[in-house]
Amino acid sequence: LHRIDSYANDAAAQAAYQAELASLASCSSVPAHIVSAATFQHLGDQSQSVTIAYQGVKSQYRTVVLMRMGTVIEALDVANVDSAVPAAKVGKALAAAATKSCSLSGGTCPTDAVETADAVPPVAGDAGWLITSDLPRITPDAGEWSTTPIGSVTTKGTQCEGVTLATFSGPTARNQRTYLLYQDSAAPQGFGVDEVNLTFKDSSAASASAKKIGDSISRCSKNLSTVKGPGANGKAVSGRTFTITADAGSGKEIRYQVAIASVNNKVTYLLANTTKAFGFPADEWAKLGLRAAQRASQVR
Repeated sequence: LHRIDSYANDAAAQAAYQAELASLASCSSVPAHIVSAATFQHLGDQSQSVTIAYQGVKSQYRTVVLMRMGTVIEALDVANVDSAVPAAKVGKALAAAATKSCSLSGGTCPTDAVETADAVPPVAGDAGWLITSDLPRITPDAGEWSTTPIGSVTTKGTQCEGVTLATFSGPTARNQRTYLLYQDSAAPQGFGVDEVNLTFKDSSAASASAKKIGDSISRCSKNLSTVKGPGANGKAVSGRTFTITADAGSGKEIRYQVAIASVNNKVTYLLANTTKAFGFPADEWAKLGLRAAQRASQVR
């Protein structure tokens, strides 16, 4: 789907572009899941891409590139089943089409050298926090995420962190939000994800704290993977994910998935109360750990 809208002047087009980008960034219609985002160079005056998966028995992926050239806004929405069409390909296709009408827009024309880079999805919801569309479904064609208000830290963690998250010294600010999964009959009762955001005086203190907590967790868990990727404002995300299994007595076990990452002066900590039969696939959990830190990086 290729859409072209023309406005009376640059100011009106810029306002419309920001409104459309905000709507795209906050896409929360179930079963939408925000998979990735990208930015471009040499593609008009402003441009951004967001890729969304509509998670059913078969997922449909939608790669949407939004671009402004002067007084004109163009959007190219490319759908595909099972896998997303790369943003780089969609951006180049839009550039080729937009070049034909660029002279009428009074803006910067695209070039043949469009460059694409992975990016943090645009700010949506409460800045610094995951939105429900950041969390994937676990059971195909089932499940809806909801969120609690931001509040004080109450999670006890896994008891492997080596610190009490609610009170340990170092952070200048700390808060928690919980995400709960409903309408999935396969999920254990009360299944969800706790997110704790910690702010430190500087990046060195944040990375040192993330390492200390991560090292402590690693002594009683299996290290699943590393978490790396771009944050906002050119800041890199670095972290780890873990799975922890503990004996709860009477032949029962407690199982958790944990992700901890740092970016700039922020540390993000995610905790999911999983079971052997129900939890996030390892790659999806690593992506969620990255996304949490990326969201945190959007707040200075």
